[in-house]
Amino acid sequence: MLSEYTRFVGRLRQNDQDSKQQEQDSKQQEMDESRFAKARKVISVLQDISLNVRTARCLDIGCGNGSLTYYLHSAVGWIVGIDLSWGLISQAPSHLNRVQADALRLPFCDATFDLVVCTQVYEHAGDTARLAEEITRILRPGGICYFSGPNRLWPYEYHYEAWLIHWLPYQWLKRLLRIRKHKDISPVTLYTYWQLRRFWKHFALHDYTVRLIRYPDRFPGADVPTWVQYIPDRVLNALVWMTPNVNWVLVKPVDEKRENGKNADHTY
Repeated sequence: MLSEYTRFVGRLRQNDQDSKQQEQDSKQQEMDESRFAKARKVISVLQDISLNVRTARCLDIGCGNGSLTYYLHSAVGWIVGIDLSWGLISQAPSHLNRVQADALRLPFCDATFDLVVCTQVYEHAGDTARLAEEITRILRPGGICYFSGPNRLWPYEYHYEAWLIHWLPYQWLKRLLRIRKHKDISPVTLYTYWQLRRFWKHFALHDYTVRLIRYPDRFPGADVPTWVQYIPDRVLNALVWMTPNVNWVLVKPVDEKRENGKNADHTY
């Protein structure tokens, strides 16, 4: 009788482990699909601005397990991914160039890269101003940064999967995360559309946010509800400051003397 009970408990534990593994595999597949979609979006935007990515030296900041780096690998001249977590980058395909490094202290010489991809990273960096300084330093004059990230003004927070939670004071947010059993999720630092613009005030800014919404067929990988496409252009342009994510192409000035706070803004 005892042996039967032991086998029964063992089966329950095995089923629970299998269920958890399936859930992890499902989440990993979703993340990989998301990164593939993100890569398609990045490449289509860069092609739209006529950047010859085939010869570009590219840095993928916050590469994680290398999924985005992998998809960009065949599109650019040379690419390296960096991430702070060795546990993640060790999962990347062995043929990819990857480095364990802090995005706030990039281990590269000045003006090394033609292209930097920084998608959904700033909120985890801890110091967005320093992140912007490092990207500016390692980009060559005239180099491009594809930058995207969450907008604090959007009422739904995707990391916590909750409405309005990111508008709470920091200490309240930490307590609420513990109550919701999200202890493994570190609080992210979000900025508004206008605050993010100030971090890149020395760059020419090409805002692709509205264009990605308006032309999802032209820019594959942009996850946009169908109904949004029917919103008039003038309304979308007027409300660009409160979209869930910003999607910008940032161009570093060729002439360093132009870095005087003037920002060329192009909204499509």
